[in-house]
Amino acid sequence: MYTQTLYELSQEAERLLQLSRQQLQLLEKMPLSVPGDDAP
Repeated sequence: MYTQTLYELSQEAERLLQLSRQQLQLLEKMPLSVPGDDAP
């Protein structure tokens, strides 16, 4: 029971890691200037 749960958790963590990596790559391609970022 615990083994299955741990396996599912590791699979979910792996999927989240890949998603965050894709988000990081998208952010790197975007220009640094974000609208409203340079507001006082």
